[in-house]
Amino acid sequence: MSHYPTLSELSFIVFDFDGVFTDNRVNVNSLGHESVSCNRGDGLAIRMLNRAIAITNSSVCPFILSTESNPVVAYRSSKMNLNCFQGIDNKYHFLQNHYSGSSLGTDVCWSRTLYVGNDLNDLQCIQAAGFSVCPSDSHYLVKSHSSIVNQRPGGDLLVRSVVEEVLRLSDLSSIQLSSLLT
Repeated sequence: MSHYPTLSELSFIVFDFDGVFTDNRVNVNSLGHESVSCNRGDGLAIRMLNRAIAITNSSVCPFILSTESNPVVAYRSSKMNLNCFQGIDNKYHFLQNHYSGSSLGTDVCWSRTLYVGNDLNDLQCIQAAGFSVCPSDSHYLVKSHSSIVNQRPGGDLLVRSVVEEVLRLSDLSSIQLSSLLT
């Protein structure tokens, strides 16, 4: 597959955090406090995605799934009004358990998942998902198994690029676009 799914083809959009919303770097000060850099454009994209879900009365469930357990991930996801699960050692097993409770069934959930990740701890999910995207600076094995290797590196409007493709932003009228921004 070399095309992005539409919102109607999806039930779940799962984003890794580090290396997707960030450039995968962490800054640590002399007190041990960590910080990362995120792009506000990705935040706007998530707002547009949430608005599109509401407008279309879609049941798509977007969320962040992170191995790291860091207050910055929780804060940023909260600010974007995006559910977040963090401190997840095995993302594949977490999603298997998450999906097993769905009325759609585990196999259908996986087939209707867009997974966005960049590193080896995402690989099993990337292989299982019906649709997968990775940034251009991903691990080479992740690139080789992803449906799409996005031209953008992590943290450089990657999320925005993915969301704009899923929403088919270039096909929207100015009125439709405006409705996603309010």
